[in-house]
Amino acid sequence: MIQKKLIAGIGAAAILAFGGNAFAATSSANATATIQSQMAVTKVTGKDLRFGGFIAGTSGDTVVRIDPNQADAASRTIVSGDATPLGEAVYAFGPAEFTVSGTVGSGFTFSVDESSINITSSANTMTVSDFTVSSSSGTIADGGSSVKVGGNLTISSGQADGSYSGIFNVTANYN
Repeated sequence: MIQKKLIAGIGAAAILAFGGNAFAATSSANATATIQSQMAVTKVTGKDLRFGGFIAGTSGDTVVRIDPNQADAASRTIVSGDATPLGEAVYAFGPAEFTVSGTVGSGFTFSVDESSINITSSANTMTVSDFTVSSSSGTIADGGSSVKVGGNLTISSGQADGSYSGIFNVTANYN
């Protein structure tokens, strides 16, 4: 009995002397966070997606394309059909332009939310589709980064006169 108490006492003394974690290991880690500026997308004043003016064709649909990678004066192409384009001096055309701003040096993605929209004049409509962007991703520069948006306009044969308009939405995200 004394021998059992002696062994138990030695064991307890060893635990007290060397601690309960004689074989434990420790380490540490940093806790970090990054705060970025609120991202903003702003349409450049006067730079909506502008297809210009036309006299409607008489034999089938006309498809007009605005290329976002071209300067305004070179951006418009008649892809098919016989609508007659009117002068640029009165009926300006060119891609929409947006400025993406936020934390300088951060990457971003950019997209058009809709695949097509209707533009209207009273009860009459035309379709804008196949939106394209000058760059679907980039790096935010000091002062913001420019992204342009083009697309296709379908003008029906005998399309009604009028000034047509509609809204499309764009989204930019940090990546």
